[in-house]
Amino acid sequence: SHIALDLASKVAPFEQIKASIIGPLAAVELPAVHKLQRAADFGPQISGRTEPVVSAYRELKADGLIRSRGHRGT
Repeated sequence: SHIALDLASKVAPFEQIKASIIGPLAAVELPAVHKLQRAADFGPQISGRTEPVVSAYRELKADGLIRSRGHRGT
């Protein structure tokens, strides 16, 4: 699935990413083996910066909501 960011929002991009993932997880709408977008896939939306995506994924992983499989995806 594709996560769209609202760059005009006062909510930071990494918070938007987290919310876009946590919502479907809480509602059990994402299958356990759902593959998330790569950080680089957000490039056009966030001026090529991957830091917000990496930060969001890092926090979700720390919270136990997602797991990373190295270079095989998140």
